[in-house]
Amino acid sequence: MDQLFIGFDMKKGPDTILKAYNDPYGFTAAFNLNLLRRINKELGANFDLQNFKHHEVYDPQSGTAKSFLISRKYQ
Repeated sequence: MDQLFIGFDMKKGPDTILKAYNDPYGFTAAFNLNLLRRINKELGANFDLQNFKHHEVYDPQSGTAKSFLISRKYQ
């Protein structure tokens, strides 16, 4: 039997959204940095992960957070 589950969430304010994606434990930052780690491993890149900063911004039009990894040096 096929099943489909759909969840809907209320639109949250910027503080709530940013706290969720810029969490104090660094889960989102670690998840995003893992993308660069995999690019290094699987595609032979050589990003220096220690020189990236995780940055979140709130987009008021979509009501979402946008994640960026910003290099602190030329790579």
